[in-house]
Amino acid sequence: MKIFLTFLTLILFTACDFSSSLHKEIVRAQKKISQQQYDAAAIIYENILKKNPSPQLKVKIYYQLGKIYSVNLANGEKAIEFLGLIEKEIEDPLWIVKSKEEIGEISFSITKNYSKAIDVYQILASFTPKLSKQDFYQFRLGQSYFQNNDYNNARKIFMGISNEVSNEYYKDSFYYLGLCSFQEKKWKSAINYWRDYLLREDRPDLIIEAKFLMANAYETMEELQMAYDIYYSILGQYPNPEVIKNRLKSLYARHTARKR
Repeated sequence: MKIFLTFLTLILFTACDFSSSLHKEIVRAQKKISQQQYDAAAIIYENILKKNPSPQLKVKIYYQLGKIYSVNLANGEKAIEFLGLIEKEIEDPLWIVKSKEEIGEISFSITKNYSKAIDVYQILASFTPKLSKQDFYQFRLGQSYFQNNDYNNARKIFMGISNEVSNEYYKDSFYYLGLCSFQEKKWKSAINYWRDYLLREDRPDLIIEAKFLMANAYETMEELQMAYDIYYSILGQYPNPEVIKNRLKSLYARHTARKR
């Protein structure tokens, strides 16, 4: 929280011309934040906006309000409302990128408005020249399509990433390609993608999760022995061992019933 407060203070007080009265109001708002009185701080900032400050100060207050509403007041829609005003006030590409990054994150993680997230990440991913976080924007765009149940467009994005070995999310793309196929009930395709993923992933927790999903796909295809073997291989590693034990019991019972 202290780091966040310092960051916002620097934004507001850097390269800004404003009267002593506005300065006092901003200091008062910052004090409210330090006292965790976020509603009061937001009211002060919104009152400052009513005094029609310079465009530079407006932009910084819009950003400040966006952070307060999203981080401290859990009001993603209100945060997006203020952040969306930034590009209407100023044409500075840096501020436009900063505001869209925040809007994209809020839309994806807080409000779960994946259509909005798609719109934002499409813009960020298409900037010319490419932005430093291009790989992230592209990957998050694919995730947004996936969460929006648009598996066709999600697959196109992840397939493109899977062809770029240098992409930061190269190996993750195989995992999501598997998820796309799984959601479309293309079990064999999902398993093949997850096999490719396992050849590249080295984090134990992610490997275990992928194996669990592979076993689930085999189980759905009625390939019970394959499913049993994979579940058994992660028995002592899966976060919830009871889930694996129950799957193994169920598979054993089904396998036994087949032999009768």
